[in-house]
Amino acid sequence: MTAAEEAWDWDHQQAVTRVTVQKLLEEEGLREGTQIVLDLEFRPTDDADRDAAARKLGMFGYTVEDGDDGGLRVIVEGANLSGDAIWMHEERTSRIALIHGYEPEGWGFAEP
Repeated sequence: MTAAEEAWDWDHQQAVTRVTVQKLLEEEGLREGTQIVLDLEFRPTDDADRDAAARKLGMFGYTVEDGDDGGLRVIVEGANLSGDAIWMHEERTSRIALIHGYEPEGWGFAEP
């Protein structure tokens, strides 16, 4: 595990994701398990290696696009709208991103 991974507050990130998903389900009338296109955003640090991050994320089947200000946008087609499913993708992509000099910045999706 890298220093960035060790320093990251995984419990907080997971809790925020689960609360956000629950609020969306309750307040927006969305159904849990609905298929969505999940977008995850990552901002670069001084040590960012875009090519390595994109290559590793691609190995896991993720689509990577350039985000704002040198960041990365990771796209997950056909993700389920649930706390477990979003967290699974968020944790995996965040760990890969941190190894390659990017920090998680958030996620979202277009309403189905």
